[in-house]
Amino acid sequence: MLDSSKFRLALVAGAFVFAASSALAQDYDGSDTVTVTAPRFHADDTKVGGPLERVSLSGIVRYDDLNLQTPEGARELRWRVREEARAICRNLAEAYPYYKAGDSSCYKPALENALVKADEAIQDARDYDSYRD
Repeated sequence: MLDSSKFRLALVAGAFVFAASSALAQDYDGSDTVTVTAPRFHADDTKVGGPLERVSLSGIVRYDDLNLQTPEGARELRWRVREEARAICRNLAEAYPYYKAGDSSCYKPALENALVKADEAIQDARDYDSYRD
C-alpha cells in the first residue's frame, strides 16, 4: 500500500520537475503560450490509506514558431492544444488509476478552456496584422 502511494507521488513530482526544468532550460519570456489546465478533482486516497486531496495538472503549449495569421498555423496551434489536453488527462489517470483519462470531465473542459485562449491568440495575431497595414 505504501509503495503505490510513494510511486504516485514520485510520478506526479517527476512530471512537475520535468515541466519546470524544460521551461527553465530555455531563454523564453513565455508570451507566446497557451496554458492547458485539467479541471481540479478530488482524489479519493482513502482506498489506499491516504487523505482526500484536490488535484490538477497544467501544461504549456508554445506557438512562437507558428504564423497564426495563416490557416495552417492556427490549425497547428489547435492540434497542439488538443494533444496537450490528452496528455494532461492521461498523466492524471496514470497517477490516479481510478481517475478516467478519457472521461469528459477532464478532457472536454481542459480542451475547451485552452481553445478559447488559443482562438484569442489567433485573433490577436490577425488583428495585429490588420492594424499594421
